[in-house]
Amino acid sequence: MPATRVREVRGLCVGLGAGGVVVCAVLASAIVVVGGALPITYPAFRVILWTTGCGSVSGLLLSCLSLISSRSFVRGEHLDLAGARRVRRASAVCWVNSTLSAILSWAALTTVVSKGMLPGGFTGGAWAYLVLVIAPAGLAGVLFFAGRALFPR
Repeated sequence: MPATRVREVRGLCVGLGAGGVVVCAVLASAIVVVGGALPITYPAFRVILWTTGCGSVSGLLLSCLSLISSRSFVRGEHLDLAGARRVRRASAVCWVNSTLSAILSWAALTTVVSKGMLPGGFTGGAWAYLVLVIAPAGLAGVLFFAGRALFPR
């Protein structure tokens, strides 16, 4: 691997990962604020929504951290293939975790709405919450494919 490519890969790993960590903080805060503003009649369901929503963010956060740590697998003109494979697997697991948490959160909110525990049904706040919950899963997918491009087989 040429020296310019090494610097490029190391820089992209840190840039994508650090940017993702900032996005995680913003998304987690927004999920808590928007989820807290939903007029749910039973507070226990709000905790379930917060937990599953922030679980979606945790998958993205772990994907970002694995991408940041992956820069150590590129030294000189050498790429540690075993380390690159671990990063690829870790980002795939994080993407699946984020997606499953988003699906659970969607199912929880749909249950709340179908049981009549959210006055007004699917309001703008409920739709905003759903978008905020699925965003980390989409971003984890982007990081998965970026990691695959940075660390080819």
